[in-house]
Amino acid sequence: MMSPATLLLLPLLALAGPAPDGPSPPRAPLSPLPLHAEGPLPEAEPGAIDRYDCVPEIELPGPERTWRLELETPGLLRLALDADAARGAQVLLLREPEISDGGATGCVAASSDVLRVAGLEAGPYLVVVDSATAAPAEPLPFTVHAEHLPADSWAEHSIEPGLTWSRRWSPDGPQAVSVLRVEPALRDRVAVRRHEGCETVAAVGEREGALAGINAAFFSKRCEPLCLLADGGETIAVTAMGKGAQRAMGWRAGEPVQWAWIDEGASWPDVDLAVAGYPSLVSEGVASIEPSDDSSFQASTHPRTAVGVTADGTLLMVAVDGRTAMGAGATIPELAALMVELGAVDAVNLDGGGSTTLWVEGAWLGGVVNHPSDDGQPGHAGSRAVSDGLYVLPSPSSERSTRGGEGSSEKSTR
Repeated sequence: MMSPATLLLLPLLALAGPAPDGPSPPRAPLSPLPLHAEGPLPEAEPGAIDRYDCVPEIELPGPERTWRLELETPGLLRLALDADAARGAQVLLLREPEISDGGATGCVAASSDVLRVAGLEAGPYLVVVDSATAAPAEPLPFTVHAEHLPADSWAEHSIEPGLTWSRRWSPDGPQAVSVLRVEPALRDRVAVRRHEGCETVAAVGEREGALAGINAAFFSKRCEPLCLLADGGETIAVTAMGKGAQRAMGWRAGEPVQWAWIDEGASWPDVDLAVAGYPSLVSEGVASIEPSDDSSFQASTHPRTAVGVTADGTLLMVAVDGRTAMGAGATIPELAALMVELGAVDAVNLDGGGSTTLWVEGAWLGGVVNHPSDDGQPGHAGSRAVSDGLYVLPSPSSERSTRGGEGSSEKSTR
């Protein structure tokens, strides 16, 4: 698979020339984005660059680490730096830089924490981690995370065979959509988990050793699920929203997905795993909202979470961003249309709004790959604590590994 964005680690000597073109210096292997990299800035070593034209007021005489970034498609780039702020570390993005006498031109942006650039053109860039401490007495540990959202195209990441995470970001709207696809061979590794009170999807996913997860049922102020949930043949919660029967999705191990309307207060003994939602979005391949009304809940745009199944039995877990600069949200009819576009033949709406969270182990900071809205920021840190979630567990015989680095793959399609 071809990645629309790759990072290559460059030695410091690669900065000696005026531009990143020309003969290529030795480089580390390609790493598809999202990238998680870490390491120290070395001690007792001067830097090759002290000044950057996008932040002329800041002197950065310390040593730097540098990567070459190749963007094959336009889009949005986000770089996050975690380092000791007291030592003045910065992450910087450069385009066709010229470097001489300790100064660099071509600097696009710089930040001491999160750098975000929308509308970035395709082409070569340099990513630099630099510091204000000249010839430091001890190394400066840091981590840098990078992600690229191609504009108006789907970027697909393989988590493992049969499990993919894809997302699409459009600057018009704007709108970001994240999708987990679980093929039938892995469906029996999907689990419903009732949280200990209210917890974030990321916290529970890490504790469970999961590969990925998404929030599920609506819940009360006491963190009690208000929709039918079952796992391992045991009923976790029953529907109690006061809106009548809800449409539920469920299955027995090794059997096809079933759909049924389950009354409030009732269990579903015919399946091992179940999750119900409100309202139903898609039936037999057609967008069909039931029950449908003209309430603000259905007619206004909000972050949304949905689950559905395709004709071949692939499970879809979908997060639509809203209430931040990354996404305007969706109405219920728009969500239903999206689920049909994604190939769902049946689908239901789950708890959305500030609860909407999709998590992938090892991706970005904390694994949250959509843009939760509880903090109102266009990043990944706004997750709400929720009462429950759907999680994809690893094979019992597999060992956990960090995903989102060299072991992942990505492709982009228009």
